[in-house]
Amino acid sequence: MAEYICPVCGEKLIREQNSYACVNRHNFDVAKEGYVNLASCKKGVSALSGDSKQMCLDRRDFLEQEFYEPLAKKLSEIAYNACRDKTDIFVLDAGCGEGYYLRNVRNHMCRNNVTCTYAGIDLAKEGIKLAAKREKTAEECKINFCVAGIFDLPFADGTADVIISAFAPVADVEFYRVLKKGGILVVACPAEKHLYGLKQSVYETARENTEKIPDYDGFNLVHTERLTYEIDVKKPYISKLFGMTPYYWKSSEKTQNAVNELEELHTPCDFLIKVYEK
Repeated sequence: MAEYICPVCGEKLIREQNSYACVNRHNFDVAKEGYVNLASCKKGVSALSGDSKQMCLDRRDFLEQEFYEPLAKKLSEIAYNACRDKTDIFVLDAGCGEGYYLRNVRNHMCRNNVTCTYAGIDLAKEGIKLAAKREKTAEECKINFCVAGIFDLPFADGTADVIISAFAPVADVEFYRVLKKGGILVVACPAEKHLYGLKQSVYETARENTEKIPDYDGFNLVHTERLTYEIDVKKPYISKLFGMTPYYWKSSEKTQNAVNELEELHTPCDFLIKVYEK
């Protein structure tokens, strides 16, 4: 079970039946799906924070078709190599969405007999709901899911061995606080050609992505890797792919309708992965 700290006072939270509480009597109920919301007390955070319900559903449905399985495998291998000789391991996915990548990491660790504690956090309550509901049927090494922001993590200093940040902002100062000395931060983002075929279908002029992973104070870059392959996507997963990207929100209704009419799509998947050590 993940060891949360109170988002109000910073004291340790203790699980008691269907709620968490600290010594100062701040209480947080566990939802029926199995997650806890530790962001509800934060100023400026509302039920609309994070990705929408439809975006979460589209991403879940698309990812379950394993189009991004090579990336999930790569992240799992990196986490495993960092933890296989350690004990009391804590793996955190900061911006976990529906939990796809963290589930793959957990499954890889379990197959290789590495025991860990896992936590996934995201401000998108609908994504956390989906992740936690699915996790209720897991037989072992269950993942703890929590509604929380990456810039205000509900974990104590120096507790995480691995933090994964896939397609999410990087809260480097907060990640540095929560990581153990020698712990690693794994960042994955789109590389130049990622979903270029989709862009060609959406825009008159398709432009390549620019790298968005800089260096971070206090971290040493220990590994950089680019993962590139091609996929063929058919209805209805083309519109789901489109719906889980930022392109959807920047596109006109005409463009959205044109994407929905596509019968098939061929596009590269192009990921940049960087591993940093504290």
